[in-house]
Amino acid sequence: MITFDQLRDRLYRYASLEHADGASVDEIAQVERRLKISLPGDYVSFLREFGWIGLEGMELYGVGSGVPTHWELCLNVEGERTMFMPFMPTFLIPVMADGAGNHYCLDTSRLEDGRCPVVFWDHEDPRGNRQIPQVVAASFVEWLWNHLNELESFAGDEEQSLQ
Repeated sequence: MITFDQLRDRLYRYASLEHADGASVDEIAQVERRLKISLPGDYVSFLREFGWIGLEGMELYGVGSGVPTHWELCLNVEGERTMFMPFMPTFLIPVMADGAGNHYCLDTSRLEDGRCPVVFWDHEDPRGNRQIPQVVAASFVEWLWNHLNELESFAGDEEQSLQ
C-alpha cells in the first residue's frame, strides 16, 4: 500500500509542480462544515501539505492560499451539486475533472478508517444521479499515485514518438 509520505515525496520531484503552502486545520474544518461531509484522512493530508496542485495539465481541486478560483474545492462541489445536470450526490466530492465534464470523486459514503474509494462520475450516464459510479482506486493516495504513473507513461510514449 502506498503511503501519503511516498506520494508527497514523489510529487515534490516534479519541477513543474504548482501548489500552495497547504491549508490550515481551520480551513479544512470550514470546508467539511460547508459541504456537510467528513473528508478522508489521506485527502486531508494532501490539503494540509499542498492545498491544491497543478501538474502537467492535471488540476486537483483544493483549498487554502492562492488556489485558483476554478480549482477551489467548495465552488466545484457546490456547482456539481446544484448547477450541472445530473446533480452530483452530496456524498461525492469531486477532486479532479477529466476535461470532458466528468469527475474523479471521493465517495464519502464508503468512508472507513480514514479512507474512501475514488470513483468516476460520468455526467453523460443515462441513469443521471442514480448511477453507481465506477470505483477507480481504493483511496485518494492510490488514485493519485496511479494517475502519476499514467502521466509518466504518456510522457514516455510522446518522447519515443518524437524520436
